[in-house]
Amino acid sequence: MFRKLVLAGFTMLLMCCSSVKYMGYFCDATFSPPQEKTMVMEDGYASTYFSIQKGKGKPDKVIFFISGSGYNSIKYYLKHYFSTLKGNYKIYALQKRYISSWTTEIFRKPSKQFNEHNYFDVWVTNQNYFINKILSDERNIYEKMILFGVSEGGTTAAKIATINNKISNLVIVGSGGIKFEEELRILIRNLGYDVNLDTIYTDIKANPDHIDKVFYGHPYKYWNSVLFIDPMEFYNKITVPILVAQGAHDKSTPIETGRFLRDEFNKQGKTHLTFMEYKGADHTLKSANGKEGLNDFFEKMNEWLD
Repeated sequence: MFRKLVLAGFTMLLMCCSSVKYMGYFCDATFSPPQEKTMVMEDGYASTYFSIQKGKGKPDKVIFFISGSGYNSIKYYLKHYFSTLKGNYKIYALQKRYISSWTTEIFRKPSKQFNEHNYFDVWVTNQNYFINKILSDERNIYEKMILFGVSEGGTTAAKIATINNKISNLVIVGSGGIKFEEELRILIRNLGYDVNLDTIYTDIKANPDHIDKVFYGHPYKYWNSVLFIDPMEFYNKITVPILVAQGAHDKSTPIETGRFLRDEFNKQGKTHLTFMEYKGADHTLKSANGKEGLNDFFEKMNEWLD
């Protein structure tokens, strides 16, 4: 997830401390992987996608999962992420372009091709095409078509929810309604970093397509596509039920962004957004004591969907 790159100075420490977790992901991907297929997109590119099925009955709900940032294959964590979800679901996840089935940023830097295609408009176009193709091929057999965006994928999902009338519900984790340029200011301020963001933003705008110029691990082309988007332009157009969850101690996306989204809906008298704030929890809804907020969130999500 791209927002954690603000903590770039701690990356090596986090990798060492999390080695057991990553080994578990690798074992899952090796011995119990999600189903893997390819889909030819409109421009001829063959995109990889993964799917899993939850429950023993025939799936009556489908989730289209849009992940956060990073150069890691979804294969490593899709099953783990939804491991505690109960119910009869089919879950699909489209991989970003130029990430192979076994790619991990732990051992490999993003390729030039990846950096050239890793930006907002590509994500939206590809994900929307993917959703429509899957639902068309399966003849819209589901009672609920749920778009599920995490972190970076949150704003992508919100945009798609404004253009795809097949979506019945929108679920967001670790993302909100503030522009990312402002979220980054909050994060930098909270971390006590001395960074002149105005100068950097001006340089990004002057070099919007550069992939050789880099800021916090991502090329300017990436940043130009996400920094200046106003998520509220999308949320204000969405009419389907929305469920948003965020950890109060989120150090990757400031909690202010989720609260802002909640408050904006309240000001407008809109009632189709449900906001859940997990006290003491981080970007993944996990608390310092090890409690996994996702377990509770999935229970609440099932109640919300019913």
